Amino acid sequence: MPGYCVQGTVGTQVLGGAKKIEIENRQTVEVKLSVEYMSFSAHADAKGIMQLIQYCQPKNVLLVHGEGKKMDFLKKQIQTELGIDCFMPANGETAVIKTALPVRAVIDQGLLMKSKQKYEMNPPDPKRPCLVHGVLVVKDDKKRIEAKKTDYYTVLKLNRKKMTGMKAKEIKAEIRKSYRFLAMRWHPDKNRNNEKEATNRFQEILKAYEVLVDDEKQAKKTDYYTMLKLNRKKMTGMKAKEIKAEVRKSYRFLAMRWHPDKNRNNEKEATSRFQEILKAYEVLVDDEKRNSVSPEHHPGFEYLQYL
Repeated sequence: MPGYCVQGTVGTQVLGGAKKIEIENRQTVEVKLSVEYMSFSAHADAKGIMQLIQYCQPKNVLLVHGEGKKMDFLKKQIQTELGIDCFMPANGETAVIKTALPVRAVIDQGLLMKSKQKYEMNPPDPKRPCLVHGVLVVKDDKKRIEAKKTDYYTVLKLNRKKMTGMKAKEIKAEIRKSYRFLAMRWHPDKNRNNEKEATNRFQEILKAYEVLVDDEKQAKKTDYYTMLKLNRKKMTGMKAKEIKAEVRKSYRFLAMRWHPDKNRNNEKEATSRFQEILKAYEVLVDDEKRNSVSPEHHPGFEYLQYL
């Protein structure tokens, strides 16, 4: 009364109704018995395995025992229904499973707050880790996770480099011109056949216009450290006096380099760069203004174990 028998074994031959069976040392014996198959096994069946995988939530599954065709069917079920990588190596075959190592990084508090709001609306399983989607930025052997930043110039099809040196009025005129064209192109009322995409695009265009046409919002996006060729991360932890000394040193050098009087052949660009350098100096030399544009001085970053 056998239970489960692996294909190719003596048990499967008996269950298959064989009259003669070859055993060890090539001996052949006749089958002189009646066989009653019992549907019982200490191993779980396909349904039980699927339930076990759903409960344990592993990242990978390795199938090593069972009939080839049935294992292949189960492998496809695991991959399609559960979305888990499944491996089925043959005897003696090496299975290589790539695993993700934990990475310790700095994460933007704003990104955490957005994720918190999302999970409050749809609470996840408390036994499982909550996923945070962002962009991993690696620079100077340091890792930081940020929310994906929107390039508003790209949204409005504007060439940022060509606009360098233009006056504020000229820049706003270009922004309005591009906004009117794209807003008409993607207005939901004019895209009934593709209303969902059109609505998303229209909202992006509107947001980009509101940011680029607003001088205050634009100022917040300016990287004054880059303007003065300063390494923001190296200055982290320095005292205020030391920071100011570095700012003044860099400002004097760049102000001399880009002063309009010393760039008569390229006066327009030099004037624009000199004004940027002066503005950056005014912000970074002032403790309050500097802290408002410096992430390392702002409580918006916290350490966490990012999996």
